[in-house]
Amino acid sequence: MNRLGAPVRAIYKKCIVCGEEYYCIKSRIKTAKYCSNKCAHARMVGNQHPSWRGGTLNWAGYKLISINGKQVREHRYVLEQHLGRQLRDDEEVHHKNGIKTDNRIENLEILSKSEHARVSYSSREIDRKGRLV
Repeated sequence: MNRLGAPVRAIYKKCIVCGEEYYCIKSRIKTAKYCSNKCAHARMVGNQHPSWRGGTLNWAGYKLISINGKQVREHRYVLEQHLGRQLRDDEEVHHKNGIKTDNRIENLEILSKSEHARVSYSSREIDRKGRLV
């Protein structure tokens, strides 16, 4: 009860980031989770952000990841880690199922540039203007 005899309309809750207790008014009891803006923003980074959809895509639709501060194409990095060596300039990584963001090791294979062009373009159709569809 406050000094006027009315019921108290607040409680103490525990912050889900730092664990510190904070004063929370009754109207925010169900929604409040953080003791400060600093803790709220700490949770809004990378894959903890509610709008996270799996990372960055480049202009061609390939997933990019950050390795030592440098962005690299994930499919190449995954295959390089699996092989234990860097890919040569004449090697291309092919997605067997055609989905550029599916970077499971069983979906990736190494092809020469000419093999990759033959495999990639053979499954595509040409429209009436001669463009690949």
